[in-house]
Amino acid sequence: MVAVRSQAMMLRIILCITLCWTLANAYSSTYIIVSPNAVRPGLPLNVSVTILKAPAPVDVTCTLVKDNVDITSQTGTFQAGKPGTLLIQVPTSSTSGSYSLRVVGSGGLRFRNESQLAYKSKGMSIFVQTDKAIYKPGQTVRLRALAVYPDLKTFNGPMTVEIYDSLKNKIKRWVNLQEPSGVVAADLPLSEQPPLGNWKIKVTVAGQTEEKQFSVDEYVLPKFEVTVNLPSFMLTTDKQLKGSVSAKYTYGKAVEGTGVVKLKLDYYSYRYKGPREIVKHLTLVDGKADFTEDVAVLENMYHYGLSYRKVIVEAQVTETLTGITLNGTAETKFHTTPYKIEIPSSTPKSFKPGLRYTGFAKVSLQDGRPIVGARPKLQIDARVQYPEVIPDGVTTTTPRYYWGVYPRYTYKSEPTQVLEVPDDGFVHFNMDVPKRASEVSFTVKYGTITRYHSVDAFKSPSDSFLQVLLKTPSPQAGSNAEFEVKSTEQVKEVVYQILARGNIVSTKRVTVDAAKPLQVTITPEMAPKSKMVIYYVRSDGEVVADSLNFNVKGAFKNQVSLQFDKTKAEPGQKVSVSLSADPGSFVGLLAVDQSVLLLKSGNDITQEEVLGELDTYDTRKESFYGWGGRPVIGRKKRSIWWYPIPIGGTDAHDMFQNTGVVVLSDTMLYQHKEPMIYPEVRPMVDMLGGGGLPVPAIAKETIGRPSGSSTGTSGQQTLQEVDRIRNVFPETWLWQNTSLG
Repeated sequence: MVAVRSQAMMLRIILCITLCWTLANAYSSTYIIVSPNAVRPGLPLNVSVTILKAPAPVDVTCTLVKDNVDITSQTGTFQAGKPGTLLIQVPTSSTSGSYSLRVVGSGGLRFRNESQLAYKSKGMSIFVQTDKAIYKPGQTVRLRALAVYPDLKTFNGPMTVEIYDSLKNKIKRWVNLQEPSGVVAADLPLSEQPPLGNWKIKVTVAGQTEEKQFSVDEYVLPKFEVTVNLPSFMLTTDKQLKGSVSAKYTYGKAVEGTGVVKLKLDYYSYRYKGPREIVKHLTLVDGKADFTEDVAVLENMYHYGLSYRKVIVEAQVTETLTGITLNGTAETKFHTTPYKIEIPSSTPKSFKPGLRYTGFAKVSLQDGRPIVGARPKLQIDARVQYPEVIPDGVTTTTPRYYWGVYPRYTYKSEPTQVLEVPDDGFVHFNMDVPKRASEVSFTVKYGTITRYHSVDAFKSPSDSFLQVLLKTPSPQAGSNAEFEVKSTEQVKEVVYQILARGNIVSTKRVTVDAAKPLQVTITPEMAPKSKMVIYYVRSDGEVVADSLNFNVKGAFKNQVSLQFDKTKAEPGQKVSVSLSADPGSFVGLLAVDQSVLLLKSGNDITQEEVLGELDTYDTRKESFYGWGGRPVIGRKKRSIWWYPIPIGGTDAHDMFQNTGVVVLSDTMLYQHKEPMIYPEVRPMVDMLGGGGLPVPAIAKETIGRPSGSSTGTSGQQTLQEVDRIRNVFPETWLWQNTSLG
């Protein structure tokens, strides 16, 4: 008993010392400076400056430093409560190195801070267009090339264009190509016997390069094509696999002939000693023949069941008249149920206690198609985890740890939500999360299918949280968007920044009115994706923040339209083309037969490609290394969301970092770290009754520090669609460059 009391007394003394140390570690909370976490050659770096309090105007100097040498700087004067922006122009000649941003305040406030920045070599996007993606020997390769900055303005300097054959020999080189429009053009006639295969166009602009491939081949035109039609998916409860083989000449007439179909699995049981293929002989009637196979026969080939196994079907069709044989292949997959539930990766992984959490689920057929007709309802069950309240009644959703002392938990189930599934299959579910919740586990049910999704509480030492919601369904450049701001405590003012294409495009301080939404003017620079980061500073110096990804329509300022004077024309008739665009616009026209694109595409410049390029400038979480840093994770395939997505994180520091910015400030940017559990402490905790302890944690574990570092149906019902390829290769119909007056 004496030992227990002694241990308890020792613990109290240690905790008292920790509390005193924490109270002494005050925050001045006088300024917050936010910058994108990466620099790019030739592009501006917009730095947002907010002076929180100062007796007089403050002169702020932002300096870009490379390898401990000052490169360029910008100075501005700022008043307390009036955010502004400093623009630092990164030199075009900038190369890889160790970069940082240094900020110095003087006048009404004196401070000095510095944070590391990543270096990204890409300062513009290069686009290459050819008239076709595949050429015959003797044809002419026509190309255009241009480079644009993130604001989509063209680069007007010289370009170098090189063409390499399939053997990597340099065939042609154009140096210092330059046009007032920024669009250069070149032609390359191919010889009659060029190396066949994939050729390469290489464009170099201001040290950046872009490559594009095209093919050179001798076309051996097949007289007909073979198509295997299978269900888009199968169920393990199905009795038969039904499919068909069809063959048509390139001009559409059905082929008369015979066929052979081979069915096989992607995997076989080691115990199966029979033939690895099921062979069926067919006779085509009007170009088509059906086939069936018992699922039981396939099951015998894989003793562990057909669930998630693929059936591959190969078909050979021999034309009766000529004896020519051509092939076709298709596959289908077995599932235990026709439906599936997906929790999109963009679904928020954390919640703000006391505020609403919104999650997403997608219900579809196994092939991804929406479910047509009557649909069961989606059921959402939630279980909330709470920290136990200790005897004095004090608790927090952000556990205060001390060497293995941690809270115990209780659990409570929330009322079940039953939701309709819309036609597109996307369901969003909401939950007003209790203030004391530390974790929520969701069980999503659709019929017999179940998926699980768990989210943790966003961490704050004061349990203060902020949330921003987009109320405008589809923000459009040139209009206003409405945002709703919610908080767990009364807030008078907030500061927000909007980032797009890797830079800060808007900074503003606004008054929060619960009765009125926040109005934000949307500009073309914010398209196609933007991020809003919004925050306020508590009296104790803690930064309370939230952030949001959202789409913006209207990335292109110059609206271009094109139309033909007729929708159908006979050979030899003239067809007129009319187009409209802004005065002075350069226009490059291209028209080819659709069959060329069916054979091989990828030669053109599309809106999707341009928007995808803009996404590559987006700020992302960085891990900093000695030479400018590399991404923690590689760039994912571009996607445009149909709903706004919270950026999220575990705490304020993590949220800013996930947004792709660095924060320099003398405020508390909280960074939560899980403690190490020391086995020798656990018995002491148990003797004391366990439970969470209402004391501040040791600063290096859970208290934020002044910010100066980077934060920076049945499967048988639907047959699979197959691309039909017409192997007809006409010359390019239209390739013309012009300017509009």
